[in-house]
Amino acid sequence: MLAGGALAILGTSIILRAADANDAAGRSYETPHTEIEPVRPLIGEGFLIRPEGKTAAILFCDEDGNEVQRFSGFRFRDSVFHPSRVSVGEDEGGFPAFVVECATPDGSDGTVGAVFAPRGRRLEITYQFTNFTELTPKEGMILRETPSRDAVEEIAHGVFDWTRDPRGGIPFQRDGTFVYTQNYKRRRLGLVAKTTTTEWRDNRALHLPPQLQEDGSYRSTIRVAFAEDASPAMLVGIAEAHPLRVELSTAAPFNIWRSPSDASITATVLNGRADRDVRLRWSGRDFDGSDIGSGETVVSLRSGEFRAVEIPLTMNSRDIGFLEATVRADGDEHYDRTNVAVLPDHEFGDDASHSLFGIAAAYLFDTDEERSLLRRIGARRSRHIYFSSDQLSTYGVSQHRMRTPPSLDAFSDDDKAMVAYVDSEIDRAEAGSATAYELGNEMNRWGDGPYTGDGAAEYVDRWVRAFRRRLRARRSPLTLIGVGLAGMDVPYAKALFRAGFAKYADAFNLHPGRGNVTPDYAPDWRAIRDGSDRTWSYLGALKEARGMIEDHSPGLELWLTEVYACTRPNAWWDDSYRHAASNVLLSAALAHTVGVTSMMWFQLYDNIRANPHGARPTDREHHFGLLLRDLSPKPSLLAYAAAAENLDGASFTRWLDLDIDDIFGLEFETPRGVLTILWSRADGHRLNTESARDGSFYPSPEPWEETWKTKAELSLPSDAGHVTEVDVIGRSRTIDVDDGNASVVLDGAPRMYYGLRSEAFATARSIPGGVRQPSAG
Repeated sequence: MLAGGALAILGTSIILRAADANDAAGRSYETPHTEIEPVRPLIGEGFLIRPEGKTAAILFCDEDGNEVQRFSGFRFRDSVFHPSRVSVGEDEGGFPAFVVECATPDGSDGTVGAVFAPRGRRLEITYQFTNFTELTPKEGMILRETPSRDAVEEIAHGVFDWTRDPRGGIPFQRDGTFVYTQNYKRRRLGLVAKTTTTEWRDNRALHLPPQLQEDGSYRSTIRVAFAEDASPAMLVGIAEAHPLRVELSTAAPFNIWRSPSDASITATVLNGRADRDVRLRWSGRDFDGSDIGSGETVVSLRSGEFRAVEIPLTMNSRDIGFLEATVRADGDEHYDRTNVAVLPDHEFGDDASHSLFGIAAAYLFDTDEERSLLRRIGARRSRHIYFSSDQLSTYGVSQHRMRTPPSLDAFSDDDKAMVAYVDSEIDRAEAGSATAYELGNEMNRWGDGPYTGDGAAEYVDRWVRAFRRRLRARRSPLTLIGVGLAGMDVPYAKALFRAGFAKYADAFNLHPGRGNVTPDYAPDWRAIRDGSDRTWSYLGALKEARGMIEDHSPGLELWLTEVYACTRPNAWWDDSYRHAASNVLLSAALAHTVGVTSMMWFQLYDNIRANPHGARPTDREHHFGLLLRDLSPKPSLLAYAAAAENLDGASFTRWLDLDIDDIFGLEFETPRGVLTILWSRADGHRLNTESARDGSFYPSPEPWEETWKTKAELSLPSDAGHVTEVDVIGRSRTIDVDDGNASVVLDGAPRMYYGLRSEAFATARSIPGGVRQPSAG
């Protein structure tokens, strides 16, 4: 996980200020003046709470009485429940507490109450609702506000624990907590909730939906922690009274350094029990499984104390590491994992208009660190208008607008409304400095569903033609990209072309999905009846699309506005972290072979726009990112960068024929010389076959574990003094040339080479005994 400071870069944030009595929707938030009998503040460790005095709102203060947060009731859409009475009592655990009654509408049988109970280092707030059948629980929001007239940034985070499936495989995250943080000098306030939607909040309120109780009432609980230099994970540990917690973090955005000399990681340990010694053990491996840092120590901690332990790492000039730390004491245990990487600076030559590489991000956070990362890995195109005009220039990016029509028959009886809609979309695209407009996303799933062709003719006749007419009338330079097909839906694509698609559009658009096969799998589509293999083979889909374009309109561009390598953990259909890196590189290389104009990777982050901080291990939509949900790098990220670096300015020359069984190759001309990409399919195209599966569950190997069983050692011709080999994550090594030949070892992972004499590959040969099984371990 990223350090608290670094993670704050990419949390979803809003700015809070002391609020006015009414909001923009006209709701009254003026807390009624109430005569409150003087009561002594209730004291926690490092904080106190007290009634406001002139109202029954509860103030959370530091130990000196300085106001930090004001809690003034609860709301459901337009219904606001303000506190009307405060008394001193106890919570269900017997802790001293303020018991708050809230005013309810006249004639209502419902009651709304809250309990504010300091419990050591945390404050627990519980709202309870009885006899309110007219309320919608999912709309519930607690009223909280800063008393500060200065701007206070509130940032949402998700803190999730790792777990292991008893059937094996890799760990994954679930069962987490959300925390909203606000900084006050050196201290950080954390509002911690199990159930909340981080996008549903404003200057006054944040989402806290009540949960149904056995007695028929509803209850909402939020916990508050306040600590110096505390990360979101430590705040959660304090607020939820965890007996033990460890967090791995770095100060580097995305846990990525430019140089290995900067590589170090911090393990922060929290003790939630009595004073005791805590044993901390950590381990780190690189992509080859080599140790980059391991050890153990004992940390003596007071009750409630957390402390950071700095751990040096030994990494190479370009590298990825996989870290795990475990803490144990008196039967309590907790562990954390994260990834780190070294990615040196690189300057790309291609400008955005000539680069293949883009990002199909469903969401971005718009920070300098994020934009710099996209530039560093070579993403030069954006599927959405996420960049300002200044950013387009600074980061060398082009972008387009993508929108799906409201429906196939929208505005069918109102030509003026149709023109107005199309013009408004073109206006938005041009205002965002877009170079293209993508008209629709996966509409082949509409109507009767995929593989039927349903709706294709209507789409062309009503929408593609309408956009082309308005673009011509306006003399707009926008490139018109057709709907992105979900898989190579041949019946739908044929229907598009029959309806005249090529007369109006500039680009055919495909989302070439892929299951548990390598990207170069290209079965004969006309001889195969397995729907999944027909639809979800990457190269097969690209070849079919290119063939269809050549048959109907050879000048039409081919765009791939969603390409992916899903890493849903322990899923038979999806990639392991290690396979995903290989598949990223090979997907990019193969896109060149069929003349793709733009390949946009889906996407930068794990998770979805509606839940950017959550964790759902079984939902594949949450696992398409180049970054993990903790914002640390997957091997895929380094593979994307390696592909962009080595294919920068590249022109595809040919497929190579080595006349050696199961060996495949591609050749490119690049500004750096001839690039050769080679791989073996001795182990076949099907992935995830090494272990038995249980339904869709497949025990994924760790990313440092090699799963290609067969290694092929070859002697390849070279007239250079040496050959440079680059692996899937961009690590390079030099291979000596002996008597005009270089010895290389191939398996299912593609490798890139400079210095080979590919025109003489007819002389390539297998080295006797060179096809072998890897040794154990």
